[in-house]
Amino acid sequence: MEPLERQMQRALGLPKGTLDQTLRRARRLLPRDLRRAAAALAEARQAEGNPRLARQVDPARSQEAEARLRAWLSGPEPRRRKALHWLGILASFLVSLALGLGMLAALATAT
Repeated sequence: MEPLERQMQRALGLPKGTLDQTLRRARRLLPRDLRRAAAALAEARQAEGNPRLARQVDPARSQEAEARLRAWLSGPEPRRRKALHWLGILASFLVSLALGLGMLAALATAT
Protein backbone atom coordinates (compact mmCIF):
# COMPACT_ATOMS: atom_id res chain seq x y z
CA MET A 1 0.00 0.00 0.00
CA GLU A 2 1.24 3.47 -0.87
CA PRO A 3 2.27 5.66 2.11
CA LEU A 4 -0.31 8.29 3.03
CA GLU A 5 2.16 11.14 2.41
CA ARG A 6 2.76 10.04 -1.20
CA GLN A 7 -0.94 9.52 -1.83
CA MET A 8 -1.69 13.06 -0.58
CA GLN A 9 1.16 14.54 -2.60
CA ARG A 10 0.02 12.78 -5.78
CA ALA A 11 -3.69 13.55 -5.38
CA LEU A 12 -3.25 17.17 -4.30
CA GLY A 13 -0.21 18.05 -6.41
CA LEU A 14 2.03 18.85 -3.44
CA PRO A 15 5.83 18.65 -3.24
CA LYS A 16 7.53 15.81 -1.36
CA GLY A 17 7.91 15.95 2.40
CA THR A 18 6.96 14.35 5.68
CA LEU A 19 3.35 13.90 6.77
CA ASP A 20 3.52 17.08 8.88
CA GLN A 21 4.88 19.13 5.96
CA THR A 22 2.35 17.68 3.56
CA LEU A 23 -0.52 18.45 5.95
CA ARG A 24 0.62 22.05 6.38
CA ARG A 25 0.71 22.50 2.61
CA ALA A 26 -2.69 20.84 2.16
CA ARG A 27 -4.58 22.84 4.79
CA ARG A 28 -7.21 24.47 2.56
CA LEU A 29 -7.34 21.60 0.08
CA LEU A 30 -8.85 19.22 2.64
CA PRO A 31 -12.38 19.47 4.08
CA ARG A 32 -12.52 20.70 7.68
CA ASP A 33 -13.34 17.32 9.25
CA LEU A 34 -10.51 15.66 7.35
CA ARG A 35 -8.11 18.40 8.44
CA ARG A 36 -8.89 17.51 12.04
CA ALA A 37 -8.49 13.80 11.35
CA ALA A 38 -5.18 14.41 9.58
CA ALA A 39 -3.91 16.56 12.45
CA ALA A 40 -4.84 13.83 14.96
CA LEU A 41 -3.11 11.24 12.78
CA ALA A 42 0.06 13.36 12.56
CA GLU A 43 0.09 13.82 16.35
CA ALA A 44 -0.37 10.07 16.85
CA ARG A 45 2.49 9.26 14.48
CA GLN A 46 4.70 11.76 16.24
CA ALA A 47 3.80 10.31 19.65
CA GLU A 48 4.60 6.78 18.50
CA GLY A 49 8.29 7.71 18.52
CA ASN A 50 8.19 8.29 22.28
CA PRO A 51 7.55 5.14 24.38
CA ARG A 52 5.67 7.02 27.11
CA LEU A 53 3.45 8.91 24.70
CA ALA A 54 2.91 5.85 22.51
CA ARG A 55 0.71 4.34 25.23
CA GLN A 56 -1.67 7.30 24.93
CA VAL A 57 -2.27 6.80 21.21
CA ASP A 58 -5.59 5.21 20.29
CA PRO A 59 -4.77 2.87 17.36
CA ALA A 60 -8.42 2.49 16.33
CA ARG A 61 -8.84 6.26 16.05
CA SER A 62 -5.63 6.57 14.03
CA GLN A 63 -6.66 3.78 11.66
CA GLU A 64 -10.10 5.29 11.20
CA ALA A 65 -8.62 8.71 10.44
CA GLU A 66 -6.19 7.22 7.93
CA ALA A 67 -8.98 5.22 6.26
CA ARG A 68 -11.13 8.36 5.91
CA LEU A 69 -8.22 10.30 4.42
CA ARG A 70 -7.40 7.52 1.97
CA ALA A 71 -11.05 7.21 0.92
CA TRP A 72 -11.28 10.95 0.24
CA LEU A 73 -7.98 11.00 -1.63
CA SER A 74 -8.98 8.07 -3.84
CA GLY A 75 -12.15 9.86 -4.98
CA PRO A 76 -12.32 12.58 -7.63
CA GLU A 77 -9.28 14.80 -7.46
CA PRO A 78 -9.69 18.29 -5.97
CA ARG A 79 -9.13 20.02 -9.33
CA ARG A 80 -11.94 17.97 -10.81
CA ARG A 81 -14.15 18.82 -7.84
CA LYS A 82 -13.45 22.50 -8.36
CA ALA A 83 -14.30 22.19 -12.06
CA LEU A 84 -17.54 20.38 -11.22
CA HIS A 85 -18.37 23.13 -8.72
CA TRP A 86 -17.98 25.83 -11.36
CA LEU A 87 -19.93 23.76 -13.90
CA GLY A 88 -22.78 23.54 -11.39
CA ILE A 89 -22.77 27.32 -10.94
CA LEU A 90 -22.70 27.83 -14.72
CA ALA A 91 -25.59 25.38 -15.21
CA SER A 92 -27.63 27.17 -12.57
CA PHE A 93 -26.99 30.50 -14.25
CA LEU A 94 -27.95 29.15 -17.69
CA VAL A 95 -31.18 27.64 -16.36
CA SER A 96 -32.09 30.95 -14.70
CA LEU A 97 -31.29 32.82 -17.91
CA ALA A 98 -33.43 30.45 -19.98
CA LEU A 99 -36.35 30.80 -17.57
CA GLY A 100 -36.02 34.59 -17.58
CA LEU A 101 -35.94 34.74 -21.38
CA GLY A 102 -38.91 32.37 -21.52
CA MET A 103 -40.88 34.64 -19.20
CA LEU A 104 -40.00 37.69 -21.30
CA ALA A 105 -41.08 35.89 -24.46
CA ALA A 106 -44.36 34.88 -22.81
CA LEU A 107 -45.01 38.47 -21.71
CA ALA A 108 -44.17 39.81 -25.16
CA THR A 109 -46.61 37.45 -26.89
CA ALA A 110 -49.35 37.98 -24.28
CA THR A 111 -49.56 41.72 -24.85
